[in-house]
Amino acid sequence: MRKQLSVLLFTAALLTTGCARMIAGESQRGDRDLKERDEMRQSYRLTPGARVEVAGISGIVKIDTANTDTAEINIVRYAATRAALEHHKITVDHSADNLTVRGEKDDSSVHSMLAHLFTRSSEVRQEVTLKLPRNVRLFTNGVNGRVTIGEVDGAVAVHGVNGRVEIAQALDHAEVNGVNGGVTMTLAKLGEKGVSIHGVNGGIELRFAGDVNASVDVHGINGSVRSDAPDIVVEKDKDDRSNVSAQIGKGGAPVSLQGINGGVRLSRLTATAARSVDNANAQTKKTDSVADNDSGDSKEDDE
Repeated sequence: MRKQLSVLLFTAALLTTGCARMIAGESQRGDRDLKERDEMRQSYRLTPGARVEVAGISGIVKIDTANTDTAEINIVRYAATRAALEHHKITVDHSADNLTVRGEKDDSSVHSMLAHLFTRSSEVRQEVTLKLPRNVRLFTNGVNGRVTIGEVDGAVAVHGVNGRVEIAQALDHAEVNGVNGGVTMTLAKLGEKGVSIHGVNGGIELRFAGDVNASVDVHGINGSVRSDAPDIVVEKDKDDRSNVSAQIGKGGAPVSLQGINGGVRLSRLTATAARSVDNANAQTKKTDSVADNDSGDSKEDDE
């Protein structure tokens, strides 16, 4: 009974994914009809370790990072008519330790849904581009488009994306759930929580930087797991081909993959790329140290 239920759920997921791709394809072919646009630019200072959230975006999300304390926001929206731009707006809430970029919820009425499916008069496409400090905690949720994230020193969480996900670097902890597209991620250093990747309809590539050690467990995969490095050992479960384990270097922080409809590739960064990551991390620590000293000087001046 459980096996039949699993087959039914998997089939339903594939049908849902197919419909989503058809709708996405129609949308992309008609994007040239969205001739009206508006744009918003803002910038805010953030404290180290600030929480940044991007949610409910109907379009591409691109997040670059740098050794800075300022968040730069660029939001562009496209529509067929100026009237449509009065809806599906994006709000920005901020404080010193929190930044939230959130799309408004669509009108859930039957009339609105039919109008959106069969006409383009109410459609609004969004593009969100952020330039953030590296030392933030980043969360994205509910994005109907590709998500690209730069090198982040804090935790990274990506949930509910209809498009490809690329993360240039994750430190400490990373979590990716519910992605209809491929996932590429570079892991430079892992904390005790490690990495969790669940429910992905697409291939996954994990690149391990430097001397990172990890223990990989794969459960429920419809595809192969392969290694491109001599110190990454892959072992398949003899009784269940959908379960695979791998040891990265000496083994260590947990990397959990579950419910993957696609292949998994485990690789090491080249020596040059690894040095680049190490240099960037060293520069971040130096910048943070200078910022802490400046803050201390300011307190003494105030006294």
